[in-house]
Order: sequence, then C-alpha cells, then structure tokens
Amino acid sequence: MRIIDLLDEEVALTPVHRVSGQSQSRPSAFTEARNRAVAALAGLDIPGLAPLERRRDLPMTSVGELARAGVVTVHQGPLRMSVEEGGLPVLTAKDLLLGRAPSGRTEDEPGLIVTERGDVVAPLVPRGDTVVRVMREGGAALGPQLLLFRTDPERLDPHFLAGCLRVTGETSTRLGSSTRMDPRRARLPRLPIDEQRAYGDAFRRLLAFEDSVHEIRRIGDDLVRSGFDGLLDGTLHPRVDSPCRSSLCDARRRGG
Repeated sequence: MRIIDLLDEEVALTPVHRVSGQSQSRPSAFTEARNRAVAALAGLDIPGLAPLERRRDLPMTSVGELARAGVVTVHQGPLRMSVEEGGLPVLTAKDLLLGRAPSGRTEDEPGLIVTERGDVVAPLVPRGDTVVRVMREGGAALGPQLLLFRTDPERLDPHFLAGCLRVTGETSTRLGSSTRMDPRRARLPRLPIDEQRAYGDAFRRLLAFEDSVHEIRRIGDDLVRSGFDGLLDGTLHPRVDSPCRSSLCDARRRGG
C-alpha cells in the first residue's frame, strides 16, 4: 500500500502545517521589557556603607526588655484564617515577601490585628528569604504566620527594628533552626534615637535595593524569553548596527 493511499482529502501538506505550533510573540513585548529594564537599572540605588578600621562593640538589649519598658508592643496574627473573601484586606506572608499590597480578604471580626502606618511586620517562622518590612500604609488585617511590632517612634525607629529582626531571623536560619521566632528574645543594639534612624535608613535602602534587584530579575526573565521567542518566530531580527561596549569594540578592532 502506498503512503498516499493512507491520506484522505482532509490532510493538508502545505508548509504552514509542518511548522511548530508555537504561538507567535508580540514584537512589542521585547521592546517593553527592554525599556523597563533600562529604566530599572537607571533608577537602581546602590547603598554605600563606610567600613570601620576596628569592630565596634555595641551595647545590646532585647525586644522583651523594650516591651516591658513600653517602647514596643508585639502582636501575632492567627495561625489560620480565611483569606478568600470579605470586606477587610489581609496582609499575607506572600505579600510581605514580595513587598506587594495586601491580597487577601476576610470578614472584620473581634480580635483581628489591623496594621497601621509604621508597623513592623515579620514572618513567624524565619526562612532563608526572611523579609521584615515597615508598613507604608495601614488598614489591613494581619494574616496568618505573621508578627507585628508597633513602636514608639520617638524611642525606637521602626526601620532600625526591622533590620535587626531580619538579622535575627537569618541567623536562626543559618543555624538550622526552623522553629517559630521568639520575638521577645530578638537582640538589637541599644542606641540613641538619632543613631537608630541613621542605621534604620541604611537598612531601608538595603531592602529597597534588594527589592529592585528582584524586580530587575523578573524583568530580565521577560526580556530574555520574549527575545528568544521573537527571534525564532520571525517577529524580531538581530540589530547589526547595535552599539557595543567600548571594551568589546576595542577587542574586536585589535583582533580584526
């Protein structure tokens, strides 16, 4: 039997039916990602810290001591709660990690902790990607597996506390501990408020830099994916006149 005899009238042999079923990409997707990458890199604020010739010994205190003195209050979110629907926004652990607006919803019930501007929120269980943030806005319920620290900002700078809590969480992770954070045992330097604010500003800039790097990574993934797709599906073409870095151009000239 010939192969042609196995084919009926519905079989098409035109080239379009033999190419990959990959969907065609938008040429603008690469351009948009590239523009976002350029803008993000241009706005990247790299923190600067001054090295000390000799290690500075800092007097230490604990969150527990500060709580007893009325400098900070500590609250814990519920271990479990519904975050699917309701009239009250909920800050979840994922929201905290990604630095995004509250994504959960719940019903307003007695006993819920509602965030305020300037509150410090940390994960109950420290992980390798521990992130502690100072709330820019309030009005959301504290979600499951989260801790909230509310300070007297005239005696304890929130950003300073956030940086110290992050170090506490990361230290426990490096030591192999996967237990819940005991917030009252967290240690922090005993510093005057002006110096706390200087440290707090440095911590804030470091966290902002980290967030920017993560965002650049996400943009970079989009740029690379859309670039590969566009080159292979015929919607993009290499730029033969694209400028190269001076060092690379010099190397080419010397080699050529």
